[in-house]
Amino acid sequence: MLVNSNKTLFPKKKHSGFTLLELMIVILVLGMLFAIASIAISGRLTYAKETALKQNLSTMRKAIDDYYSDKKAYPSSLNDLVSNKYIRKIPEDPFTKSDTSWVTTASNKGNDVSDVKSGSSDMGTDGKAYKDW
Repeated sequence: MLVNSNKTLFPKKKHSGFTLLELMIVILVLGMLFAIASIAISGRLTYAKETALKQNLSTMRKAIDDYYSDKKAYPSSLNDLVSNKYIRKIPEDPFTKSDTSWVTTASNKGNDVSDVKSGSSDMGTDGKAYKDW
């Protein structure tokens, strides 16, 4: 007889590996986790850029005020703040990635710089445009 008491005529083969369905489920779950992580990271990057913009504006506005306090006149350009050593260099706008995109506001007395704003046309997370900060 062909059948042994301990063995069957057609022994089952051991399958190693995953089925296509199992692999698709794993890829789907990993994709969802990646999407969630990228959304969280994107929000953090925007928050970091906004914080840097606030700090840069604060630094330049303080330098303009200090310049006015010392010289009783506003600087004629942002470069005057650097040349008179009120700031080391003009900071970069984190949204435009340029140090030349700052928009300056002239005082009532002439063509000098009394305020500075971002040159970006993007909207902030608070609903206000960065150029209005």
